[in-house]
Amino acid sequence: MVIIAFSMRNSNIGELIDWTIISVSITLLIILLAVRLGIIPNLSFVRNGIYRVSLGMRFPLIFGAYIFYLSVLLAMKFGKEFPIRMSIILVGIAILLNRFTNAKNDSICILLLIIVILAQKLPELMIKKICKISITILLILSFIIPFLTYIFPYGSKMYIVLDKLTTGRLYYQNILCNYFQPKLLGQNIIQTGLGGSNGIVNNYFYIDSSFTRILFMGGILFFILFVYAWMRCVYKFVNNGYYLIGMVIMVVWINGFFEDSLSNPTTSILIAFLLINTNLVDLRKKLKL
Repeated sequence: MVIIAFSMRNSNIGELIDWTIISVSITLLIILLAVRLGIIPNLSFVRNGIYRVSLGMRFPLIFGAYIFYLSVLLAMKFGKEFPIRMSIILVGIAILLNRFTNAKNDSICILLLIIVILAQKLPELMIKKICKISITILLILSFIIPFLTYIFPYGSKMYIVLDKLTTGRLYYQNILCNYFQPKLLGQNIIQTGLGGSNGIVNNYFYIDSSFTRILFMGGILFFILFVYAWMRCVYKFVNNGYYLIGMVIMVVWINGFFEDSLSNPTTSILIAFLLINTNLVDLRKKLKL
């Protein structure tokens, strides 16, 4: 892992985006084909009366995470050159994703990508100010999200509203905060998920927020390093004039407040961007920026 980390330092971001789009797209197509042929089971679930399917994954939200990150890469690659066509495609992706997997948060974040793409028409000075303000807000929220149940106690009006907006995620975060406290070097927290099945699980407990997971399980030191890495990554692109990529990464940052995919190395395919050096030569030409 150390060798991989250091080898990523001087990688070409443009080529990384291209080949990641290709590899993720081909992999998802193979999985969908295997589901269609009956080679891989297509697990079905019902949440709040809504039927949803996993499309070959262990859980519908896992498929949703891959589609979200693929949408992120497509926005980076084509958002500047084909803003209208890319926006229409992303609307279609968001609708279909919500229809089949009910991945509401991922679908909303895909729609946020459209706002980011269209915002590139604003004057450069205005975009830069928006980026700087947004980074500050996200930085503050990163330290607030893991402690929401301390700020809004269980049963309060705001707690009920936020719990509904996050489809019950705040309830499990409240359980987490009642039984565990963040530690300097992290801790092992046993979770009870669905285990790759669509059956009923007793005492279900899972931490959905990536930032909450990293703080409580990875530890305070790693959490601070993680937040700093994302902040530095966004600043790197914004300060070099790559506002589209910087703002797209901020949408990924927002997604991590509610979903666990940002903290999962099997789905968080943008982690490599945190390891790459500030050398952005030829990126503007490569991505038509």
